[in-house]
Amino acid sequence: MKDDGENAIILSTDQNAAGCKKMRIAAIIAEYNPFHNGHLYHIQQTKEQGNATHIVAIMSPDFVQRGETALLEKSVRTRAALEHGADLVLELPTPYVLSNASNFARAGAEIIHAMGCVDVVSFGSESGNEKQLSNISDRLLTGAHEAFLKEYLASGLPFVKAQALAIEKTFGEGAGQLLEHPNDVLATEYIRALKIADYHGEILAVKREGAEHDGEEAAGVFASASAIRKMMSFQSDSISQKYVPCNAFLAYREDFVKNHGFSDLSRLERMILDRLRRMTDEEWREVPDVSEGIENRIRRSAGYVGTLEELYHSIKSKRYLMARIKRIVCCSLIGITKQHTEAPVPYLHILGFNKKGEEILTKMKKTALLPFSVSLKTLEQVNSDCRKLAEIESRSTDVFGLTMPTVFPAGLEYRRMPIKL
Repeated sequence: MKDDGENAIILSTDQNAAGCKKMRIAAIIAEYNPFHNGHLYHIQQTKEQGNATHIVAIMSPDFVQRGETALLEKSVRTRAALEHGADLVLELPTPYVLSNASNFARAGAEIIHAMGCVDVVSFGSESGNEKQLSNISDRLLTGAHEAFLKEYLASGLPFVKAQALAIEKTFGEGAGQLLEHPNDVLATEYIRALKIADYHGEILAVKREGAEHDGEEAAGVFASASAIRKMMSFQSDSISQKYVPCNAFLAYREDFVKNHGFSDLSRLERMILDRLRRMTDEEWREVPDVSEGIENRIRRSAGYVGTLEELYHSIKSKRYLMARIKRIVCCSLIGITKQHTEAPVPYLHILGFNKKGEEILTKMKKTALLPFSVSLKTLEQVNSDCRKLAEIESRSTDVFGLTMPTVFPAGLEYRRMPIKL
């Protein structure tokens, strides 16, 4: 990428940094929605601080954890990651992505454990303090706080706030301080999930630089993914090359032109409202994260609102957070059930790789605990668990294709080729 001085600190990715070093593989769980300078910085710091020679990104597919479609399809985001420091991109399957933070982290940890060759797991963090984050995850694992957690949840507090207060109440003042920051909250979930998955490698908390998570204000060459998504009109060069690496920016603009715009779930809002109005009590019982009567509020609101935004805002409350509502709506649309989200990850789906990624895959032939392939059709033939997940992954891709200005053909997931650099 062109060096304009201001962003020189993050634009010097060395794809051949491994040299003759012994292979040391680092894993990053990410969404890259879209890939931006903060992600590039994270990869570079993982190589530097973690002494990593190879990077594997475990990435959300066409839906993301906030309960929305990704702005760009996963092949575009995979290429952006590979062009800016990642060597192998594996898919974090949709059912786990459209789930709570605990399930999201669990699936990522299971994939890392199943690779059998990851030396360090790296994540962004407001604190950058692995020891404190690990201590909090240990406290969460004891379950000693759960009585207080239930009490605070019953009072109407959202989960993150309730959990922080429960930890403070159980272990003393200051014990849950880091749980006030979104990246640190997710970091503790990653660490807890990794311990449950029996991962024995290292963890690395890369201190977040610049813009806050989901913040509207940019800081230097850094802007949050949320802010960048709002900027991406391309009627002007509002994001130019300041917040996004040059090659990634060009790829995003090319995709925008080719598809006449980006994904937008509101293109399906009438179909979604119809689906929510017709769902039976039995169907609602199978939807992940449905409890506390939230299904009644959704069904009632769906009966009179005219848009998705009206639906979300009519349900949202201190107890029912926006991301949870959106995930429930997406799961209802796609057909994702608790059976999908509670099952262990059955396979590793390869989205893309480069030459160093091939080296990781060669090593995985000896170490992997789960089947892995670039072909979803191959994976679905392994066993019934693989088939169930592959079918729902294909369904989610088909739904994503309907949210594009130019509708994608059905069955694309079974014909999609991996990105190779």
